[in-house]
Amino acid sequence: MATLLSTDKALSYARKAEKTGDWAAAYDLYKGVLDRFPSNRRAQAGLKGMKPKAVQALLQDAKTAQASQQWARSADQMALAFDLAPELSEIGVALAHMQLQIGNAAGALKTAETILSKAPDHKDAANLKGKALREMGRGGEAQDVHEQALQGTNEDAATYTQLASLARANGDRDKELAYAMQALAIAPLDGSMHWNVSKALKYTPETPHLADMQDLLKASDPNAPTTAPLRMALFKAYDDIGDRNTAFAHLQEGNRLIHDSVGYDFKKDAIRYALSRNLFAKPLPKPAPATGPRPIFVTGLPRTGTTLTERIIAMAPEAKACGELSVVDRLVTPLLQDLATGRKTTFTADDLQTLRENILSGLAQYGDGSPIIIDKMPLNFRWIGFICAAIPEARIIHMNRDPMAVAWSHYRHSFSGTGNGFVYSFEGIAQFMVLHRDWMSHWRTICSDAILDVDYAELVSEPEAVTRKIAEFTGLDWSSDWTTPERSTSAVLTASAKQVRKPIYGGSDAGWQAYEQQLAPLRAALVSAGLLTA
Repeated sequence: MATLLSTDKALSYARKAEKTGDWAAAYDLYKGVLDRFPSNRRAQAGLKGMKPKAVQALLQDAKTAQASQQWARSADQMALAFDLAPELSEIGVALAHMQLQIGNAAGALKTAETILSKAPDHKDAANLKGKALREMGRGGEAQDVHEQALQGTNEDAATYTQLASLARANGDRDKELAYAMQALAIAPLDGSMHWNVSKALKYTPETPHLADMQDLLKASDPNAPTTAPLRMALFKAYDDIGDRNTAFAHLQEGNRLIHDSVGYDFKKDAIRYALSRNLFAKPLPKPAPATGPRPIFVTGLPRTGTTLTERIIAMAPEAKACGELSVVDRLVTPLLQDLATGRKTTFTADDLQTLRENILSGLAQYGDGSPIIIDKMPLNFRWIGFICAAIPEARIIHMNRDPMAVAWSHYRHSFSGTGNGFVYSFEGIAQFMVLHRDWMSHWRTICSDAILDVDYAELVSEPEAVTRKIAEFTGLDWSSDWTTPERSTSAVLTASAKQVRKPIYGGSDAGWQAYEQQLAPLRAALVSAGLLTA
C-alpha cells in the first residue's frame, strides 16, 4: 500500500509542479490534501492561486492538441481545466462535445450533468446529456431530457435535431421528419438542418424542399466547409430522383469540402499499423482473469454489414447490442503513442492486465449488466491483436464485402466524427482498404482462432447457415430469431438505421453500378491496389 505524503511534502511538491507547468500533478497534490483535510488553508490558497494561469495554459494546450488531431490529449487538458473551473460552463460544453467526438459518451454524460447541477436550464448541456444517453443506449432517458429542454419559450434547433436522431434510431420516419422540419424552420440557413431533413424524405422533382436547397446553395459560399452538408443533401435528393450526373456532382463537391476540412493523414494510420505489427511479432504474456462481461467484437471496414451482424447476434437473450464503442480505441491509442515516442518498447504482463481490466470495465458501462456485450465499432479491426492478448476469451467477427460496393458506400455517406477521414477521396479509400487487408492478414497469423471471417454476400444469401456458424463460434444458442433481426426493437445509431429494419436481403452490392461511369477512377484505383481484378 502506498504511503501518503505528509501535508508539508505534498504542498511543497505541488508548488514545484506548478513552477514546471505540470498542472495535473499540482492539482492532484492540492486536491489530495483537501480530500484529507478540507479546511487546509494552504491547499485552498494554492489551488485558488494556480487556477487562472493553469486554466489558460490547459486550454491553449487543448487547442494545440486539437489542431494536430490529438483528440484524446485535447479532451484530457479540457477535463482538467473544467475540474479547476467547473463554474465556467463554456469549458464544460466544449469538453462534452470533444468527449462525444472521441466516443466517450460516459464522460460526456458526467460533464453535462456537472454543468446542469449548477445551471439546470442550460440548453446546450441538456442536449449534450441527451446525446450521451442516446449513445449509451438509454434512448428513453434521452427523449425525456430533450423534451424537458423544449419546455418554455426558448425552442432551439439543436434539441429538435437530437429528437430527430432519436426517432431515426427507433425507426419512426414520420417523427424524424417532423422534428427535422421543426429544426429547419428555426435555422433555415444551416446546411446540416437540410441534410437531416433529406435523410427522412423521398424526393421527386416537385418536392418543395429541393427548390429551397437550390436557392440556399446559390446564396452560399461554394468553398465554405459549412456548405458540405447542403451538398450531401442535394446528392440525396437528386439520387432519389434518378438524376445521376447532378447527384454525383453534388456528392463530389461535398466530399471535397469535407476532405479539405478534415485533413486526413494516411501516414498516421500507416504508423499505427507498423507499430502494431512490430509489437505483435511474437506472442505476448497473457493476463490473469478479471471479472466483467464477455465481449464480442464485430469489426471490418465501415459499411460491410457490421450493424446487421450485431443485430443478428443480439437476438440471443443474453447478448446486449451496444453499438459502436470507442472503449478499445481510447485505451490502445495512448499505448501506441508511448511506443512511437520510445517511452515503451514492448508491453509487460502488467500492461496487458491493466488494459484488460480497463476494457472490460469500460464496456460494462454500456452493458446494463448483460453477460455478453457486442461492440460493433468497425475500426476495432486495427486493435484485434491487443484485444486477443488482453481478453483471450473475446470473440471477433470480421466482416468482408465486395470491395467496389464498400468503396462506393464509403464515398456516398457523410460520417459523424473524425475516425473515417479516409472516405472523402478515391485515393484515401483505396489506401485505407489496402491497409485494412494487410492489417487483417497479420492478425490472422497471430490469433486466427479468435477471428471468424463472415462474407456479407453469403450472410444475406444463406442466412441460416451463416448465422448458425456465428452462433457456434460465439458460444451462443442459435434460434430461428437469428434469421429475422428486423424484428428487433433496439435503436440503431448508424447510417444503416433504415436498411437493418428490413428482412435480410441481397442486391445492395450492385448499387454502385448506377454510377459506374462516374466511379471509373475509383474502380481503377482499387484495381491498381490489387483489391479488384481488371
